[in-house]
Amino acid sequence: MQWKVAIIGTTRNCRDEMEPALQTFTTEQNLALLNEIVIVDGGSTDGTWELLQQWAARVPKLRVYSVPGANISRGRNEAIQRTDADIIVTFDSGTRYCDDWLKWMLEPFEHQGADVVGGKTHLVGKTLFESCMAGFREPTKDAIQPSHRGCAYKREVWERIGGYPEHVEAGEDTWFNTQWHALGYTYVHAPQAEQYWRVRSSWKGIFRMNRRNTRGHIRLREPWGIWTITAITALHILLPVLFVWGFLQPVAWLIAVILYGLNLAKRMLQKGRWREFMNPVRIVVGAYALLACDLGMTIGTLEGLIALVKDKMPKVRGSSNDI
Repeated sequence: MQWKVAIIGTTRNCRDEMEPALQTFTTEQNLALLNEIVIVDGGSTDGTWELLQQWAARVPKLRVYSVPGANISRGRNEAIQRTDADIIVTFDSGTRYCDDWLKWMLEPFEHQGADVVGGKTHLVGKTLFESCMAGFREPTKDAIQPSHRGCAYKREVWERIGGYPEHVEAGEDTWFNTQWHALGYTYVHAPQAEQYWRVRSSWKGIFRMNRRNTRGHIRLREPWGIWTITAITALHILLPVLFVWGFLQPVAWLIAVILYGLNLAKRMLQKGRWREFMNPVRIVVGAYALLACDLGMTIGTLEGLIALVKDKMPKVRGSSNDI
């Protein structure tokens, strides 16, 4: 290949998930396509950093750095700053990749004039709860908004955008996609580059992930998907109001049930999802998982709006922070 290629990642406390990724990208086949692998650890305490050091001692092309406190955006920026590669490939330690994933990610740069390339994400789950959550997959999303658990772009794209936004803890990849799209860069979707992301295994994990992602999404004023976020947030603010109102006007309870029922029907039956929810048990578990998504999104939206207002507020001179 005519360009230097580096695959970069950031991690924190993901020891068990990191090892399979290292095994994938350090095969002879993949190392032949790479100039280097750069991984930034954000301050792990579970043995991830020690694991990375062990692998770096065995694989000359692997370079690892410890940057305690680094979030995803800073970790990626730090990794990219530490390489002079022309093409940056991003990966996530919690994702599994097909053996030829890297080859398919790089092919569009040589033959299709790509500036940005995205792989195809498969949501997977091992438990009943996880498989129901995975049933809410968006089959066309990667072709529009590539997840940066599997994305590649020319270094000039990152430089022109100015890197990932480090003031948010999540939502950075959607924002990054919006920026390169607005700048007119050429995107190629590579469906052969398959990546498998295991969804969160608990209600709390899903809630926290959606809360964090939505908070960053709103704070970055990211337009993609904003109507969906607005509709879901509005519904889950309205429902408690209708519940309280129902003590005065019982018809409000009926309205609440109808609205939420229509929401569930639309979300669980559209885009072929009905195949995932063919029995009552999966419907109940799916609705339970969806509630975690929606409540996390609602609270994340409100927190993001508050943070957005604070971001715009001028600092008061003479405050304790100025001393």
